[in-house]
Amino acid sequence: GIGYVALVANSKRGEEIRCKLEQKGESAATLAALRSPAGLRIGAETPEEIALSILAQIVAERAQSRKQR
Repeated sequence: GIGYVALVANSKRGEEIRCKLEQKGESAATLAALRSPAGLRIGAETPEEIALSILAQIVAERAQSRKQR
């Protein structure tokens, strides 16, 4: 029942982690739900901007989840 799982990592590192999880037997559904890099693509560069983009993605995910109920 976890609604949002994301990695604060670049795309390359995210793919490395996804591969390791796959090798450990993680399900395809779990891997498909993993977001990497975390946050909306708004051109964030500073830590503050990255944090804001992650929070914005969490809000968007929650809103979509409410619509599906």
